[in-house]
Amino acid sequence: MKKIFLVTSIFLFSCDIGEIAIEPHMPGAVQIGIAELEDNYKNQIFYNLSQNQEISRNIKTQWDIGFVSEEIDKIVLNTSTGSKVWRVINSDFNNNFDLSLAEWNWDMPSGNLDSTAFGNIDLNTIYIIDRGYNLNGNQRGYRKIKFNQINTDSCEFKIGLLDNSFDTTVTLTKNKNKNVTNFTFSNFSSVDIEPFRNEWDLLFSQYITIFYQPEFLPYLVTGVLINTNNISVFEEKTKNFDIISLEDALNYQYSQISNVIGYDWKSYDLETGNFTVDDSKTYIIKHISGKYYKLRFIDFYNSLGVKGYPTFEFQEL
Repeated sequence: MKKIFLVTSIFLFSCDIGEIAIEPHMPGAVQIGIAELEDNYKNQIFYNLSQNQEISRNIKTQWDIGFVSEEIDKIVLNTSTGSKVWRVINSDFNNNFDLSLAEWNWDMPSGNLDSTAFGNIDLNTIYIIDRGYNLNGNQRGYRKIKFNQINTDSCEFKIGLLDNSFDTTVTLTKNKNKNVTNFTFSNFSSVDIEPFRNEWDLLFSQYITIFYQPEFLPYLVTGVLINTNNISVFEEKTKNFDIISLEDALNYQYSQISNVIGYDWKSYDLETGNFTVDDSKTYIIKHISGKYYKLRFIDFYNSLGVKGYPTFEFQEL
């Protein structure tokens, strides 16, 4: 805690009465963190900076969609599997849906809830979900959903297979202590994936990003998404990590775009088949607690040379 000394005598201090001397703030020690995604990027890692530890991890295929706690009609996809949504308006749930006619939608990596694949949930729309791929690269199949009712606390919806061989109705209650309540199509139930919203800062995971040049291309990348409830980030590209100070951090303009850290702190060499980390990029993190951190990546491999182990150093300013 900062100590504040009120100057009461001009004989003890060479300053005017009424000045306040502030003890210089000492930054914390530089710490090392690592996220063990593994070489097939199967894990999703939720990380807490103040504790410098993993809060939880899950296999990325353990969930499909997330119901946003603070919004009535917003749902996000688990894009780490490459999933996508086709919205079919004014159709019957038991119709046959020709996938060759599908107009697919993806969640934007920015985390903007106005740019989700589901859009605003409409009770007159059938949502066809492509579940993407499993850990072996095989397709996980399709599901369809129709919502019967949805509100701030819960929702009721019908889920089925495209061939109409099975369907069930689910009532889900949102967990208001989390950013999203996760749900899996594997057993048609909610599943405990995301920690409480105040417990984590960074999510290490695969996710879909969208390239627009030379053509539109949804692409699976491996990187970092932020918990916008807890932190905002500025990317510093000109100052070296070692010299960035708290004074610098207080003057930056911060972003709450989910993929502000993203994936491009590393690059891939097609000739060598190796990743190289760009340690000239420093990410300044402003925490809701009032703390500031600086962070940069220093490796993407573990001590055995296996990829999928993002390693970073960070320091509280």
